[in-house]
Amino acid sequence: MKKAYVKPTVSKLEVDRDIIRMLTKQGFADLFWECLQETRKIDPCTTQEAVFDVLNEKYFKAIGCLRYSCFDSFRIVRDKKNDAHQTRK
Repeated sequence: MKKAYVKPTVSKLEVDRDIIRMLTKQGFADLFWECLQETRKIDPCTTQEAVFDVLNEKYFKAIGCLRYSCFDSFRIVRDKKNDAHQTRK
């Protein structure tokens, strides 16, 4: 006797827009500055490193690995991008 065919179901995976933005270096940096600005409206003493840690942890929970190994790594990449942009002007 044959079993009745049951069509497999596929569930839709929802990904936060911020995670998608963080997939690129520029997107992560842009989101970092936006979050820093918003967070400092609430608490002016918020550090850049604290905002970075929140974003990097959010990325880790969604993707399974850290976007940057540490704040200094992110800072070097971010500043290198800014330096290259300023020398072109």
